[in-house]
Amino acid sequence: MKSKKRIDYIDVLRGIGIIYMILGHINFGMSFDHYIHAFHMPLFFFVTGFFFNRKQLSFFPFLKKITKQLICPYLIWGMFFLIFASTTKIGLYTSVSTAIINLITTNNSGLPIAGALWYLTCFYFSQLILYFLNKYLKKEILFGLASMLIFALGILLHNFNITLWWSIVNSFVAVGLIYFGYLIKKTKLVERFTNTNIIYTLLLFVLNYFFIMHTGYVNMRTGSYPNLIMFFFNLLLAIVVYINISKILLHIKPLTFVTSKIKYIGENSIVSLCLNQFVIVLCNY
Repeated sequence: MKSKKRIDYIDVLRGIGIIYMILGHINFGMSFDHYIHAFHMPLFFFVTGFFFNRKQLSFFPFLKKITKQLICPYLIWGMFFLIFASTTKIGLYTSVSTAIINLITTNNSGLPIAGALWYLTCFYFSQLILYFLNKYLKKEILFGLASMLIFALGILLHNFNITLWWSIVNSFVAVGLIYFGYLIKKTKLVERFTNTNIIYTLLLFVLNYFFIMHTGYVNMRTGSYPNLIMFFFNLLLAIVVYINISKILLHIKPLTFVTSKIKYIGENSIVSLCLNQFVIVLCNY
């Protein structure tokens, strides 16, 4: 359901998102946390929508592919961190029994060391949901309507503090974000505002920062969306800003080495997501 062709500026964009995630785990204060959570995790689902297409794939090869890419790393690293934390008592935020239960059930809090692993199961189920919507709803309007209804269901469940196993409620929200990215790409809305002019990009960044900091705190993991209209607006504007920044970085020759490393992080985002908190915990220790 995603194109295999890599686009440099998208990999740089993903790399920036991962770097923000890592900095958020290091903790640079509430203001920084408020800013990055408005877009840095939703960004990955939104960008997935850029590469979504309505071409139907065979189910079992698709299921095998996403299980290998997402569930296998989740279980392998989740068990490794659990064993490591229970043995060393480093990064164990709950009792061992609670950590085990969290790993196999509601995994968006209390995981040992790497709480960010919730993203893997969330992404997994969002892909499954979209697969079946794509298969059975051939008309574009029905596909879009169903995607947004599932998104609304996710928001509603969050508002009533209803959680399901393996961040499935977050997956409902992710379905809407992926569809949003797909729709924006299809209508070429982002392309109309992307521009590698540094002054233009800086002004958009300041505007985006102002709106984010004057909107309620967003957190996809915990399901905090105080103002949905501003959430989508801030996300879309952040996407434009960081696509511009990604393209600018790729065109500045003296920064080629740095940009190549950011791009590498983006290309290997799953590895960074799984391991960054482990490294941070060890450094803190």
